[in-house]
Amino acid sequence: MRYLTGYKPVPRTLREQLMCYAHATRTPKTQFLPTLNSIGIGLSDD
Repeated sequence: MRYLTGYKPVPRTLREQLMCYAHATRTPKTQFLPTLNSIGIGLSDD
């Protein structure tokens, strides 16, 4: 689910923004996730 801000759908959490960025840049999660973890962002599901 996404909230609309102006004309663009905006990810509702930082995690979604980062995952969307990873998808947009076609970065493999195996490379992307360790990078996120190294800057202190946990990606474990609730």
